[in-house]
Amino acid sequence: MNRRTYLTGVATVAASTVAGCLGGGNGNGSGGSGGGGGGQGKLVVRVEEVDGAIGEFAALELAVKTVGIKPRNGSGGVLYAGKTVDLTKLTGGNSAVVLADGLYDSTDSYVSLEGSVKEAKLKDGGAATVHVGKSLEFDTTYKVKSGTRTVFTAPVTVTKTGDATYALEADGKQASVSYE
Repeated sequence: MNRRTYLTGVATVAASTVAGCLGGGNGNGSGGSGGGGGGQGKLVVRVEEVDGAIGEFAALELAVKTVGIKPRNGSGGVLYAGKTVDLTKLTGGNSAVVLADGLYDSTDSYVSLEGSVKEAKLKDGGAATVHVGKSLEFDTTYKVKSGTRTVFTAPVTVTKTGDATYALEADGKQASVSYE
């Protein structure tokens, strides 16, 4: 066996092992959390605005690139989201789905949203700068159950940090989980 054939075989085995640990996904290139045997459930992650937190904005678009998850007893995984939501449209208890993916049964204890603000316009017509940390993190335990939709609602808030400067933050105290 030559070196190229050997390295190709090792890479294939490694990729298969990682894919097996992350779960099935839904065929869009995303993985899932590890969890072992059992069936598959669906994790739905929604974003909502905390009541009144973005009242000064005419538009505030959050581009969510990925959703990070971490099983209670294991290493985390990253799921591709690729969704942009205008947080000003999510007032009054409305939310927007940023991820819906099939995952193996597991108990997870962490969700993080990674992305950036694409547009931030104030109601008075001015522009605003809105900073997002490395990620919006939620330490809330939830279970992915076979044949069930686990809906994780991730509330976000905006804090004024200066003149036309704001920080978009996770409100982990108001994160919620429901099962359908």
